Amino acid sequence: MANRDVQTDRPLHLPRVPLTPEQLIALGAEKMSDYLDPESGVSDHQVAQFMLELFDNPTAIEALEREQRRTGVDRWH
Repeated sequence: MANRDVQTDRPLHLPRVPLTPEQLIALGAEKMSDYLDPESGVSDHQVAQFMLELFDNPTAIEALEREQRRTGVDRWH
């Protein structure tokens, strides 16, 4: 699993834990919007950390597994 605060078991880089696939997309879109704004100061490294944590959580994994079962695809390219 992604980096978590050992005292609170909260993600280190996410503002909140996504509970639905829609929240995953919304959080990712927010971070990418910040990153694309040259005034934001968000670095490549910060985006990579955020995205790794965003998609390495139970909600994302369950959404991926559901979509794989639905489509019969076992890997995204």
